[in-house]
Amino acid sequence: MAEQLTLPVRGMHCAACVGKVESALAGVPGVETASVNLATERATVVFDLARADVGTLQAAVAAAGYELAEAPMPRGGEAEAREQAARELEQRRLGRRWRLGALLSVPLLVGGMPDFFPWAPAWLRDPWVQLGLATPVQLWVGATDGQGGGQAFGLWHDGGQVWLGGTGSTVVVADGVDWME
Repeated sequence: MAEQLTLPVRGMHCAACVGKVESALAGVPGVETASVNLATERATVVFDLARADVGTLQAAVAAAGYELAEAPMPRGGEAEAREQAARELEQRRLGRRWRLGALLSVPLLVGGMPDFFPWAPAWLRDPWVQLGLATPVQLWVGATDGQGGGQAFGLWHDGGQVWLGGTGSTVVVADGVDWME
């Protein structure tokens, strides 16, 4: 007998994440269909209860690097209010990270481009000051929530701009540190 469940998924950031979660769910024996929505952060799975259970689905999604909630999302009232509050908290946290990144990146840009900004003070052109400005942007602001810096460095995410951007910016920072020696 097939059952359809809609379960919350955490940790997705792009279409590649959706594809990984869908593939992980579809690879579980007994799963007939799996559909993941990035915007709502939910997976709808139709599966045979005799061959699969929620624990098996969770294990498959966890192996792909994401989190599948334990119980179906109830509709209405308190559950939706909790989910909305969690999303708003996450948006505020990401907004703070973005603002800090912008605040640290502007002086980094100005100090790193003396031909375009000849009025920049000499101390802002110091490579050690630039490293001090770039490090929190790279390791904290650029790190995605959940897996920390590892996801930004491409250790858990193999499919999108997070991997490419994180790896590329890490190479640039490492090259700058090598140049300073």
